[in-house]
Amino acid sequence: MRATPFQVLWKVRFPTALPAMFAGMKVAISLALVGAIAGEFVASQVGLGLRHPDRQACSRPPRVFAAIVLLGVLGTVLFYLVNLVERWVVPWHVSQRGARRRAH
Repeated sequence: MRATPFQVLWKVRFPTALPAMFAGMKVAISLALVGAIAGEFVASQVGLGLRHPDRQACSRPPRVFAAIVLLGVLGTVLFYLVNLVERWVVPWHVSQRGARRRAH
């Protein structure tokens, strides 16, 4: 069809790869959150990951649960933010067909 290599990349290959990229981002968000907390457990002077073992040792369950709830909410919000961007960027993909029906 006489397309340049850049046009093929931009119009065919990139849109085809977008659903897989968004799936990877959804998985990466949860793993990045767990990795950040694990890193704070090991080598941090501040942060929720460092505070969590301190709260357990000091018998302060409300603060432990507050940190856990905060991390859960943060992970959920980030996941749904990527999901929202995916619906906006890739509305034609098969994974979005059911989402459109549920929204109407």
